[in-house]
Amino acid sequence: MLTIKKFVHSKKALWIASFFVGILFFCFYQEWIIVHISFGTKPPQTTFESSAQKKTISLSFWKGNKWQKEDIEILVSHDTAQTLSYITNRWFSLLDEEEILNKKITVQNVSLDQSGNHAYLSFDRYPFNRESSAFEKCMVIEGLLKTIKEAGIKTVYYYFLVHHKPIQDYHLDFAHPWPLYGFLS
Repeated sequence: MLTIKKFVHSKKALWIASFFVGILFFCFYQEWIIVHISFGTKPPQTTFESSAQKKTISLSFWKGNKWQKEDIEILVSHDTAQTLSYITNRWFSLLDEEEILNKKITVQNVSLDQSGNHAYLSFDRYPFNRESSAFEKCMVIEGLLKTIKEAGIKTVYYYFLVHHKPIQDYHLDFAHPWPLYGFLS
């Protein structure tokens, strides 16, 4: 016969076991514990194929009344938007190093339309010096377009945005896309 003392101990043990089982289920639910059961099968072997390739490109910019170039090595991804973002950020870093612009510009976002013919480059701030002439602003954009063209990006038209809105400028019209080949011959 079960005595009261044994009954209390068995009840206490049941509570403790329930507590630990509850913690175990909670951890499993939160994915802190992952159980992988395989019955004699080999785990699938995955081979990592890099989706990016090293490529040397020329960053073009206008300085001293002539085109300058600097060759860099980049990783070109199969994702065109990611590659465009990387190239544009590297190009703006070069302009910052060369003191062509007096502030650091970064790309917030690069988006492509479904056809891949139109790219939308959104910057974190106005990409020109306020006192720049229309010619200097045009040469900044042309330098970026030359760099993109030399990198082998096939996107044809580019919209330039600041905080996802078209750039407002008195000299240049950014409401319409800029062709990859620019306006200079």
